[in-house]
Amino acid sequence: MMGKTEKGKYGAPSLLCEDLKVNGRLEAKGDMQIEGLVEGDIFADSGTIGEQAKITGQICASLITVHGQIEGSLRAQSVHLCATCRVEGDIYHESIAVESGAYLNGKVMREQDPLAKIEEVGGKDAASTANVTPLTKAVENDAADEAPAARSK
Repeated sequence: MMGKTEKGKYGAPSLLCEDLKVNGRLEAKGDMQIEGLVEGDIFADSGTIGEQAKITGQICASLITVHGQIEGSLRAQSVHLCATCRVEGDIYHESIAVESGAYLNGKVMREQDPLAKIEEVGGKDAASTANVTPLTKAVENDAADEAPAARSK
C-alpha cells in the first residue's frame, strides 16, 4: 500500500527505470530513485541517482546519494558521492561524504541551510508534470525523424 505512514513519510520511492528518458521538472514529496535519463530539475525529500542514470539539471533534496552522472548543481542537507559517480557542477551541502574514486568537477560549499536558496527555474507556479517516454520508443521516433532526410539525398 502506497501513501503516508504514521511517521509522515511516504511509502515506496518514486522510481524512474533505466529505460526511461524524462524531459521536464520532477517533484516528489517522498523519496525518488532515478536509474534513467533526466533533462530537467529534480525536487524530492531524498534522491538516489543510480549507476546508469544521467541527469542534466539541478537536484534539490534533504539527502542525495549519487552513483551515476550529474551535470548540474546539487543542494542538500546531506550528500553522498559514491565511487562510481561523476558530478560536473556545484554542490551546496550541510554535510558531505565522498568515496575514493568519485569524480567531482565543481565548487563544494558548506551552508547551514542549503535548501533555503533553491533556484527554481520555473518559479513556484511552474507546472510539476513531466513528459516521460520509454527510451526504445524515443530511439524509434528519432530513427523515423531521420529516415525522410536520408531518402531526400
